[in-house]
Amino acid sequence: MEIILSIVIIVAILSWIYRFSIGRHKADDSSFSQAGVFVDYNAKTLTYKGRAFPVSKVRSVRTEWQGRKNSNRQSASVVIEINDMSQPRVQVKFSGGGSEGSANKFQTRLILALEHAGCTF
Repeated sequence: MEIILSIVIIVAILSWIYRFSIGRHKADDSSFSQAGVFVDYNAKTLTYKGRAFPVSKVRSVRTEWQGRKNSNRQSASVVIEINDMSQPRVQVKFSGGGSEGSANKFQTRLILALEHAGCTF
């Protein structure tokens, strides 16, 4: 019984750390990063999951919702459409009760970072 309780506590702590870290952003004069997305202003690139794209190929950034509003089961995805045949769409997922605010703030910051890197949509 103690082992099961320990596993439950560890999983709860890890999920809390993951949820907290996805909302953190870092920005300075040369780059922006949040939720696994990295925008390099000098190189004019957007990188996600090891794939780098020129910001000039970004076509749009929008938010999609899944689930019911005002529910803990609600989730949101910020979708980045890219002019790239091999990966035309990048999807960054947010889940939980605070996903609406997190996704909206991320989308706003990402658009500002892309524009700072030279993206004109």
